[in-house]
Amino acid sequence: MLACPQQPQNRRQVSNRLSNSASSPCASAGVNIYPVVVPPAGSRSTTASPSCSYILRAKRHDRQGAAMAAGAEVRLLGERLSPYCIRVQQALAVKGVAGYEYVEEDLERKSQLLLRSNPVHGKVPVLIHRGAPVCESLVIVQYVDEAWAGPAILPSDPYERSRARFWAAYIDDKFFPSWEPFFKSKAPEERAETFKNALPAVETLEGALEECSNGGPFFGGDSVGYVDVALGGYLGWIKAVDEVAGTCLLDGARFPRLAAWAESFAAADAVRGASPAVQDIVAFYKKMQAGGETGASH
Repeated sequence: MLACPQQPQNRRQVSNRLSNSASSPCASAGVNIYPVVVPPAGSRSTTASPSCSYILRAKRHDRQGAAMAAGAEVRLLGERLSPYCIRVQQALAVKGVAGYEYVEEDLERKSQLLLRSNPVHGKVPVLIHRGAPVCESLVIVQYVDEAWAGPAILPSDPYERSRARFWAAYIDDKFFPSWEPFFKSKAPEERAETFKNALPAVETLEGALEECSNGGPFFGGDSVGYVDVALGGYLGWIKAVDEVAGTCLLDGARFPRLAAWAESFAAADAVRGASPAVQDIVAFYKKMQAGGETGASH
Protein backbone atom coordinates (compact mmCIF):
# COMPACT_ATOMS: atom_id res chain seq x y z
CA MET A 1 0.00 0.00 0.00
CA LEU A 2 1.32 3.44 -0.92
CA ALA A 3 2.08 5.68 2.04
CA CYS A 4 0.40 9.09 2.05
CA PRO A 5 2.91 11.95 1.81
CA GLN A 6 3.21 14.62 4.43
CA GLN A 7 1.58 17.82 3.30
CA PRO A 8 4.17 20.38 2.18
CA GLN A 9 4.82 23.22 4.57
CA ASN A 10 6.35 25.76 2.22
CA ARG A 11 6.74 26.84 -1.38
CA ARG A 12 9.81 24.74 -1.95
CA GLN A 13 8.14 21.42 -1.16
CA VAL A 14 5.10 22.21 -3.34
CA SER A 15 7.45 23.17 -6.13
CA ASN A 16 9.37 19.92 -5.74
CA ARG A 17 6.18 17.87 -5.84
CA LEU A 18 5.22 19.18 -9.27
CA SER A 19 8.65 19.75 -10.81
CA ASN A 20 10.29 17.27 -13.14
CA SER A 21 14.03 16.95 -13.68
CA ALA A 22 13.48 16.65 -17.41
CA SER A 23 16.30 18.96 -18.39
CA SER A 24 19.28 16.90 -17.30
CA PRO A 25 20.39 13.28 -17.49
CA CYS A 26 20.38 11.12 -14.40
CA ALA A 27 23.19 9.58 -12.49
CA SER A 28 26.06 10.93 -14.55
CA ALA A 29 27.99 10.55 -11.33
CA GLY A 30 29.82 7.26 -11.37
CA VAL A 31 30.82 7.43 -15.03
CA ASN A 32 34.46 7.91 -15.98
CA ILE A 33 36.24 8.23 -19.32
CA TYR A 34 39.52 6.35 -19.60
CA PRO A 35 41.97 6.79 -22.47
CA VAL A 36 42.97 3.56 -24.17
CA VAL A 37 46.27 3.84 -25.97
CA VAL A 38 46.51 2.27 -29.41
CA PRO A 39 50.23 1.59 -30.24
CA PRO A 40 51.45 2.10 -33.81
CA ALA A 41 51.05 -0.87 -36.12
CA GLY A 42 53.91 -3.36 -35.79
CA SER A 43 55.15 -1.80 -32.57
CA ARG A 44 55.48 -3.67 -29.28
CA SER A 45 55.77 -0.47 -27.34
CA THR A 46 53.19 0.23 -24.66
CA THR A 47 54.04 3.91 -24.45
CA ALA A 48 51.41 6.42 -25.42
CA SER A 49 51.03 7.23 -29.08
CA PRO A 50 49.30 10.23 -30.62
CA SER A 51 46.49 7.91 -31.69
CA CYS A 52 44.13 6.97 -28.93
CA SER A 53 40.50 6.11 -28.52
CA TYR A 54 38.28 6.49 -25.53
CA ILE A 55 36.04 4.01 -23.81
CA LEU A 56 33.19 5.19 -21.65
CA ARG A 57 33.20 3.00 -18.58
CA ALA A 58 30.84 3.09 -15.64
CA LYS A 59 32.32 2.55 -12.22
CA ARG A 60 31.77 -1.04 -11.30
CA HIS A 61 29.13 -1.75 -8.72
CA ASP A 62 27.59 -5.01 -7.64
CA ARG A 63 24.18 -3.64 -8.49
CA GLN A 64 22.29 -6.87 -8.41
CA GLY A 65 23.81 -7.81 -5.09
CA ALA A 66 22.95 -4.39 -3.68
CA ALA A 67 19.36 -4.84 -4.79
CA MET A 68 19.14 -8.26 -3.16
CA ALA A 69 20.63 -6.86 0.05
CA ALA A 70 18.05 -4.08 0.01
CA GLY A 71 15.30 -6.65 -0.27
CA ALA A 72 13.78 -5.39 -3.53
CA GLU A 73 14.68 -5.90 -7.18
CA VAL A 74 12.47 -2.98 -8.24
CA ARG A 75 11.98 0.19 -6.23
CA LEU A 76 10.23 3.41 -7.17
CA LEU A 77 11.13 6.56 -5.25
CA GLY A 78 8.36 9.10 -5.66
CA GLU A 79 5.69 11.38 -4.30
CA ARG A 80 2.18 10.04 -4.56
CA LEU A 81 0.55 13.12 -6.13
CA SER A 82 3.38 14.13 -8.46
CA PRO A 83 2.18 13.90 -12.09
CA TYR A 84 5.62 12.67 -13.10
CA CYS A 85 5.54 9.86 -10.56
CA ILE A 86 1.96 9.04 -11.56
CA ARG A 87 2.98 8.53 -15.19
CA VAL A 88 5.74 6.12 -14.17
CA GLN A 89 3.31 4.08 -12.07
CA GLN A 90 0.91 4.05 -15.01
CA ALA A 91 3.67 2.74 -17.29
CA LEU A 92 4.55 -0.01 -14.81
CA ALA A 93 0.87 -0.95 -14.67
CA VAL A 94 0.61 -1.11 -18.47
CA LYS A 95 3.54 -3.53 -18.54
CA GLY A 96 2.07 -5.59 -15.72
CA VAL A 97 4.96 -4.95 -13.33
CA ALA A 98 3.64 -5.75 -9.87
CA GLY A 99 5.10 -6.31 -6.42
CA TYR A 100 7.68 -3.54 -6.65
CA GLU A 101 8.57 -1.50 -3.59
CA TYR A 102 7.23 2.05 -3.55
CA VAL A 103 9.16 4.51 -1.36
CA GLU A 104 7.40 7.79 -0.56
CA GLU A 105 9.94 10.62 -0.42
CA ASP A 106 9.78 13.78 1.67
CA LEU A 107 11.66 16.24 -0.52
CA GLU A 108 12.28 18.55 2.41
CA ARG A 109 14.18 15.73 4.09
CA LYS A 110 15.54 13.75 1.19
CA SER A 111 16.63 10.23 1.91
CA GLN A 112 20.22 9.15 1.37
CA LEU A 113 18.88 6.60 -1.08
CA LEU A 114 17.39 9.37 -3.23
CA LEU A 115 20.53 11.51 -3.03
CA ARG A 116 22.71 8.56 -4.04
CA SER A 117 20.33 7.51 -6.80
CA ASN A 118 19.86 10.95 -8.36
CA PRO A 119 22.90 12.98 -7.28
CA VAL A 120 22.43 15.56 -10.05
CA HIS A 121 19.01 16.88 -8.98
CA GLY A 122 17.86 14.81 -6.03
CA LYS A 123 14.37 14.71 -7.50
CA VAL A 124 11.72 12.07 -7.99
CA PRO A 125 10.77 9.86 -9.68
CA VAL A 126 13.67 7.43 -9.61
CA LEU A 127 13.26 3.81 -10.62
CA ILE A 128 15.85 1.45 -9.14
CA HIS A 129 16.06 -1.83 -11.02
CA ARG A 130 18.53 -4.44 -9.75
CA GLY A 131 20.40 -1.67 -7.96
CA ALA A 132 20.73 0.59 -11.02
CA PRO A 133 18.91 3.95 -10.82
CA VAL A 134 17.00 5.38 -13.78
CA CYS A 135 15.88 9.02 -13.59
CA GLU A 136 13.59 11.39 -15.54
CA SER A 137 9.99 10.32 -15.83
CA LEU A 138 9.82 9.94 -19.63
CA VAL A 139 13.19 8.18 -19.68
CA ILE A 140 11.89 5.81 -17.02
CA VAL A 141 8.78 5.09 -19.09
CA GLN A 142 10.98 4.17 -22.06
CA TYR A 143 13.17 2.02 -19.84
CA VAL A 144 10.15 0.19 -18.42
CA ASP A 145 8.92 -0.49 -21.94
CA GLU A 146 12.25 -2.01 -22.95
CA ALA A 147 13.09 -3.86 -19.73
CA TRP A 148 9.84 -5.79 -19.25
CA ALA A 149 7.73 -7.96 -21.50
CA GLY A 150 4.09 -7.06 -21.94
CA PRO A 151 2.02 -4.65 -24.00
CA ALA A 152 4.20 -2.21 -25.92
CA ILE A 153 4.14 1.41 -24.77
CA LEU A 154 6.20 2.83 -27.62
CA PRO A 155 5.40 1.91 -31.23
CA SER A 156 7.68 -0.57 -32.99
CA ASP A 157 7.89 1.50 -36.18
CA PRO A 158 10.81 3.99 -35.98
CA TYR A 159 8.82 6.88 -37.42
CA GLU A 160 5.82 6.29 -35.18
CA ARG A 161 8.17 5.97 -32.21
CA SER A 162 9.82 9.31 -33.02
CA ARG A 163 6.42 10.95 -33.39
CA ALA A 164 5.32 9.65 -29.99
CA ARG A 165 8.49 11.04 -28.40
CA PHE A 166 7.87 14.40 -30.08
CA TRP A 167 4.37 14.73 -28.65
CA ALA A 168 5.40 13.53 -25.20
CA ALA A 169 8.07 16.24 -25.16
CA TYR A 170 5.48 18.77 -26.35
CA ILE A 171 3.29 17.93 -23.37
CA ASP A 172 6.07 18.69 -20.88
CA ASP A 173 7.72 21.56 -22.75
CA LYS A 174 4.71 23.39 -24.21
CA PHE A 175 1.40 22.23 -22.79
CA PHE A 176 2.29 22.26 -19.08
CA PRO A 177 4.07 25.65 -19.17
CA SER A 178 1.02 27.14 -20.92
CA TRP A 179 -1.35 25.73 -18.27
CA GLU A 180 0.90 26.41 -15.26
CA PRO A 181 0.03 30.14 -14.89
CA PHE A 182 -3.67 29.23 -14.71
CA PHE A 183 -2.88 26.52 -12.20
CA LYS A 184 -1.09 29.10 -10.04
CA SER A 185 -3.55 31.98 -10.44
CA LYS A 186 -6.20 32.97 -7.88
CA ALA A 187 -7.91 36.21 -8.86
CA PRO A 188 -10.90 35.68 -11.21
CA GLU A 189 -9.62 38.10 -13.85
CA GLU A 190 -6.19 36.47 -13.75
CA ARG A 191 -7.74 33.02 -14.04
CA ALA A 192 -9.77 34.06 -17.07
CA GLU A 193 -6.71 35.39 -18.89
CA THR A 194 -4.38 32.51 -18.06
CA PHE A 195 -7.04 29.93 -18.91
CA LYS A 196 -7.47 31.50 -22.34
CA ASN A 197 -3.70 31.43 -22.88
CA ALA A 198 -3.59 27.67 -22.25
CA LEU A 199 -6.15 26.81 -24.93
CA PRO A 200 -3.88 26.95 -28.03
CA ALA A 201 -1.67 24.16 -26.65
CA VAL A 202 -4.77 22.08 -25.90
CA GLU A 203 -6.00 22.68 -29.45
CA THR A 204 -2.64 21.45 -30.76
CA LEU A 205 -2.98 18.27 -28.69
CA GLU A 206 -6.49 17.78 -30.08
CA GLY A 207 -4.96 17.69 -33.55
CA ALA A 208 -2.15 15.41 -32.39
CA LEU A 209 -4.68 12.92 -31.03
CA GLU A 210 -6.49 12.83 -34.36
CA GLU A 211 -3.16 12.31 -36.13
CA CYS A 212 -1.75 9.61 -33.86
CA SER A 213 -4.79 7.59 -32.84
CA ASN A 214 -5.67 6.07 -36.22
CA GLY A 215 -9.30 6.19 -35.17
CA GLY A 216 -8.70 4.56 -31.78
CA PRO A 217 -9.54 6.07 -28.39
CA PHE A 218 -5.90 6.66 -27.39
CA PHE A 219 -2.85 8.42 -28.76
CA GLY A 220 -1.48 4.88 -29.01
CA GLY A 221 -4.44 3.77 -31.13
CA ASP A 222 -6.48 0.99 -29.58
CA SER A 223 -4.31 0.74 -26.46
CA VAL A 224 -2.62 3.06 -23.99
CA GLY A 225 0.75 4.21 -25.30
CA TYR A 226 3.64 6.56 -24.61
CA VAL A 227 1.85 9.85 -25.26
CA ASP A 228 -1.13 8.64 -23.26
CA VAL A 229 0.90 8.14 -20.09
CA ALA A 230 2.78 11.40 -20.73
CA LEU A 231 -0.49 13.34 -20.69
CA GLY A 232 -2.22 10.91 -18.35
CA GLY A 233 0.08 11.84 -15.48
CA TYR A 234 -1.46 15.33 -15.57
CA LEU A 235 -5.07 14.20 -16.04
CA GLY A 236 -5.96 13.97 -12.35
CA TRP A 237 -4.51 17.44 -11.78
CA ILE A 238 -6.44 18.87 -14.74
CA LYS A 239 -9.68 17.48 -13.32
CA ALA A 240 -8.87 18.69 -9.80
CA VAL A 241 -8.01 22.23 -10.88
CA ASP A 242 -11.14 22.37 -13.05
CA GLU A 243 -13.25 21.33 -10.08
CA VAL A 244 -11.79 23.98 -7.81
CA ALA A 245 -11.75 26.74 -10.44
CA GLY A 246 -15.08 25.91 -12.08
CA THR A 247 -13.53 25.45 -15.51
CA CYS A 248 -13.29 22.66 -18.08
CA LEU A 249 -9.94 22.56 -19.85
CA LEU A 250 -10.78 19.51 -21.98
CA ASP A 251 -14.19 20.83 -22.95
CA GLY A 252 -16.14 18.33 -25.02
CA ALA A 253 -17.72 21.01 -27.20
CA ARG A 254 -14.37 22.51 -28.19
CA PHE A 255 -12.09 19.48 -27.86
CA PRO A 256 -14.28 16.41 -28.41
CA ARG A 257 -11.43 13.98 -29.05
CA LEU A 258 -9.50 14.95 -25.91
CA ALA A 259 -12.65 14.90 -23.81
CA ALA A 260 -13.41 11.36 -25.02
CA TRP A 261 -9.75 10.40 -24.52
CA ALA A 262 -9.86 11.60 -20.89
CA GLU A 263 -12.86 9.37 -20.18
CA SER A 264 -11.31 6.37 -21.94
CA PHE A 265 -7.95 6.79 -20.23
CA ALA A 266 -9.44 7.17 -16.74
CA ALA A 267 -11.51 4.02 -17.31
CA ALA A 268 -8.71 1.92 -18.87
CA ASP A 269 -8.01 -1.21 -16.81
CA ALA A 270 -4.29 -0.87 -17.56
CA VAL A 271 -3.89 2.37 -15.60
CA ARG A 272 -6.97 2.85 -13.42
CA GLY A 273 -5.41 1.43 -10.28
CA ALA A 274 -2.16 3.34 -10.80
CA SER A 275 -3.69 6.81 -10.50
CA PRO A 276 -4.56 8.61 -7.23
CA ALA A 277 -8.14 9.64 -6.58
CA VAL A 278 -9.00 13.04 -8.03
CA GLN A 279 -10.50 14.07 -4.69
CA ASP A 280 -7.11 13.53 -3.02
CA ILE A 281 -5.60 15.98 -5.50
CA VAL A 282 -8.52 18.39 -4.99
CA ALA A 283 -7.90 18.39 -1.23
CA PHE A 284 -4.19 19.01 -1.72
CA TYR A 285 -4.76 21.76 -4.31
CA LYS A 286 -7.20 23.56 -2.01
CA LYS A 287 -4.56 23.57 0.72
CA MET A 288 -2.07 25.00 -1.75
CA GLN A 289 -4.48 27.76 -2.66
CA ALA A 290 -5.34 28.53 0.96
CA GLY A 291 -1.71 28.54 1.99
CA GLY A 292 -0.60 31.03 -0.62
CA GLU A 293 1.46 28.52 -2.53
CA THR A 294 1.89 29.05 -6.27
CA GLY A 295 2.42 25.51 -7.48
CA ALA A 296 4.98 24.28 -9.93
CA SER A 297 8.24 25.94 -10.82
CA HIS A 298 11.32 24.57 -12.52
